[in-house]
Amino acid sequence: MRSGSSVLMSSERKNTRTSRADQPAAVVNVTLWKKLLFAIITVAALFTVVEILLAVVGVRPALYEEDPYVGFSSYVPLFVKQAGPDGKAVMVTAENKLSFFNPQQFAAKKPAGTYRIFCAGGSTTFGRPYADMTSFCGWLRAMLPKADPSRKWELINVGGVSYASYRVAVLMEELIRYEPDLFIIYSGHNEFLEHRTYGQVIRTPRAVRGLGAIMSRTRMYTAAKQAVDAMAGSSDAALDKRNFLSGEVETILESSIGPESYHRDDGLKKQVLDHYRYNLMRMVDIARSVGAKVILITPASNLRHCSPFKSEHRAGLTGAQRNHWQVQFDLASKAYAATKWREVLPAIDRAITIDSRYAHAHYLRGRALWELERYDEAKTAFVRAMDEDVCALRAPTPTLDVVTEVANERGVPVVDFVALIEKQSEYAAPGEEQFLDHVHPTIEGNRRLALALLKAMGRQEIVHFASDWSDALIEHITQEVESRLDVEAHGIALRNLSRLFRWAGKFEQGRTLGLRAVKMIPTDAEAHLVAGANAAELGLIDEAIRHYRQAIQIKPDYAKAHGKLGDALVKRGRFDEAINQYRQALDADPDYSHAHSNLGVATSANGELYDAVGHFHRALQINPDHVETHNSLGSVLVALGRLDEAVKHFSHAIEAEPRYVHARSNLASVLRSQGRFDEAISNFQQVLRIKSDYVYAYNGLGLIFQTRGKLDEAIDYYRRALEIEPDYAEVHSNLGDVLSGQGKLDEAISHYRRAVLADPNYAHARCNLGVAISAKGELDQAATHFRQALKIDPYYTEAHNNLASLLLAQGKLDEAINHYHQALQTKPGYARPQQGSDIRRQSPVRLGDGASRYSQALRARPDYARVHYNLGRALTKAGESDGALEHFRHAASLKPNWPTPLNDAARILITHSDPNVQDASRAVDFAERAARLTQHQNVSVLDTLATAYAAAGQFDKAVDTVQTAIILASAANSDSRVRHLRSQLELYRQGKL
Repeated sequence: MRSGSSVLMSSERKNTRTSRADQPAAVVNVTLWKKLLFAIITVAALFTVVEILLAVVGVRPALYEEDPYVGFSSYVPLFVKQAGPDGKAVMVTAENKLSFFNPQQFAAKKPAGTYRIFCAGGSTTFGRPYADMTSFCGWLRAMLPKADPSRKWELINVGGVSYASYRVAVLMEELIRYEPDLFIIYSGHNEFLEHRTYGQVIRTPRAVRGLGAIMSRTRMYTAAKQAVDAMAGSSDAALDKRNFLSGEVETILESSIGPESYHRDDGLKKQVLDHYRYNLMRMVDIARSVGAKVILITPASNLRHCSPFKSEHRAGLTGAQRNHWQVQFDLASKAYAATKWREVLPAIDRAITIDSRYAHAHYLRGRALWELERYDEAKTAFVRAMDEDVCALRAPTPTLDVVTEVANERGVPVVDFVALIEKQSEYAAPGEEQFLDHVHPTIEGNRRLALALLKAMGRQEIVHFASDWSDALIEHITQEVESRLDVEAHGIALRNLSRLFRWAGKFEQGRTLGLRAVKMIPTDAEAHLVAGANAAELGLIDEAIRHYRQAIQIKPDYAKAHGKLGDALVKRGRFDEAINQYRQALDADPDYSHAHSNLGVATSANGELYDAVGHFHRALQINPDHVETHNSLGSVLVALGRLDEAVKHFSHAIEAEPRYVHARSNLASVLRSQGRFDEAISNFQQVLRIKSDYVYAYNGLGLIFQTRGKLDEAIDYYRRALEIEPDYAEVHSNLGDVLSGQGKLDEAISHYRRAVLADPNYAHARCNLGVAISAKGELDQAATHFRQALKIDPYYTEAHNNLASLLLAQGKLDEAINHYHQALQTKPGYARPQQGSDIRRQSPVRLGDGASRYSQALRARPDYARVHYNLGRALTKAGESDGALEHFRHAASLKPNWPTPLNDAARILITHSDPNVQDASRAVDFAERAARLTQHQNVSVLDTLATAYAAAGQFDKAVDTVQTAIILASAANSDSRVRHLRSQLELYRQGKL
């Protein structure tokens, strides 16, 4: 047996080897293939049976129920069932959804022979800025019955305003219950609207995410997952790890003051696009789960006439690079404003070389190239501007790629609306001819999209065109639809769109739409208000005033119009008229916080600071966290010298809005004025971390280091400020002060002149220019500058004092005395900016671009010690000893540690011609105080003290004092002073004065 067996085995091997040369090997391979095929069929059959059983018991694929990227805190159905006029059940748009959707209605049970189409997507599908009738869905509703009368067509517009793909997918989970035949999906512009995170998803490898997406389409996977979650008790925990969105849209825009809340995040952008891809595939699968078809549309955008909503610099840009970029960008912007296109291009190209990610730079480049008829390059620049837009309210280019890729992968038709629009556009760069705003097509654009969709439906054999379908019939349908247009409704839509553009900072487009709205609805007060607001933002103040007055004429108690008119009048410097308008606004609406706040701004600009404080407080009672009001109130409190209160209001503004640099800079400035330098430095540095080109912070830091005597650091900060804003008058003046103190008079004079050139009404700079020039001996020219400073500010104490001192040196005693007196008669209650003031006020009316200099009030100045002393000297020269003595005493009382007025007062008390005025005892007191302050080292003071002792009969003390003075004078090689003192010594020894 063993041998036979062995032989048999050997024979089998031989046969096997033989089969490899002939056919037996193929027989073995076929057997294995059959086994594998049988196994696959068996598994597939089992899988199918299980899937059918799970379907029968109601298990739905997880893909149709859940989004692994985001969850939703709630879901409120779009449609609710009601009884129709005939008693049959109909589905109608839920009332709480009408803010986002058009009102729609359809039979709860689809009538026989009806082909039901849902048009899904965002606001373009909705028909914005208008409504359903002129949307592409509305046009299809008008066209289909005549294009193919063989069917009863039902078009249901479910476009949701601000709805992104993930919300459309959730909506489709509801819609597949309503027996759909076709979904037309236009989605892609709203993907970046809402806050969401993808931490859990992004940590999952892409291959695993792909496998999970495939598995989530099966009911078996869903059942297993539910069982595991139930046993592990992890369902809620897993849900908690996902990023949850509210049941309805809450956009970043609505929770912010505008595009400022958007910031570049390339990682998030990639995740959003991955999510978008997933949702498109999910929508296709959801539709197919009930046998419905899908047509996708590529989202088109306005390239040529829509500048980016927000631009941000690239990461890693140094301060020097940013400054150089700003110079080039400013050159390009100025050339653009002057339509000097050939000058725009080289400057903007240099800026882009430094920073290629600043969206608006590419847009400027595109506009210049377009005007230079370099159209292909212009389009490339426009596309790059759109793709770099940090506030991505237009679908970036990768979004379009995703649509076509998903269409190819899933085998669904796609209507390339982007290509269609480009074909109709001049040089394939869509602009205002095709779009009403950034993404919403004109009525004609929607009509053309509907025609393109009809053709696509024909290719899919959904539509079988009637024999009479022709251009003439299309034109007839077009006229029918247009005849039903509501002019007033369209005017209101344009008005609302104009308001949106103003919010987004696109004032030119907003103004254009606003003017169109006013023409369509000339008696609509709000339309005039919005048109005026856009005009005001563009600096067209007179135009704005006309619109505001027209709004008030239509609606006399329109509080907002009165308030806006007040704002415009403030910009014209017509404060009394502005105050009147704000008061009328408050008569119409006593709780109108904007009017209270801006009434405070207007009254403060009118010099009525205490009234302003009251208005700001009232505004804060209504709106306690309004940061601009806190900042404005703080600025006025600084002007009133109430620094601690000002600090509280600046701090409140910062707590409410930590990135509000104006309030933080103002807080730092007050802290600096209080000597709290470390706190001030910390706040200024925080400002620069938020906004690295905030020049006022550099100026404030320069002032601190200047005060601390660290002049090199101060100069560095001033120069950095001037790199950002070369014509910043106050910085030039401050830098001039430092250079003057270092004896660099020519450099100082140069900066003072730059300050005066930048701001001809800057009295401080003119005054210090006069000081620097007088130090070079050019007294007449210096006097001219002092006089110019006083023409600007008649109550400028320092200018009066400096001019008086110069006149005194020139021997013009009467005129000098007159200016000294004026220096001491500063207008009571008068507040004037002082050196180093960098308090800035941001107000809703943006007075002077929102900025005004404020400082602690220099109110009544009879306490100005230096001026009193200088006037005393002038009166002494004029022989008016009584007046001189009074001013020396006043100077000494105001500045007790200043020996000079004490010394001069003592001399008058000794030498006065009127015995009733002479007072040797008082003279000794003054002279002794002066000697102590000079540590008995000042020869002139010791001479006065010795004379006072002699006048009081204290000759021994007089002798000792004068001997000390002789020693000091001898050491100083002052021979004439020594001779004078020796003669005095002989008299004192003889008991003579």
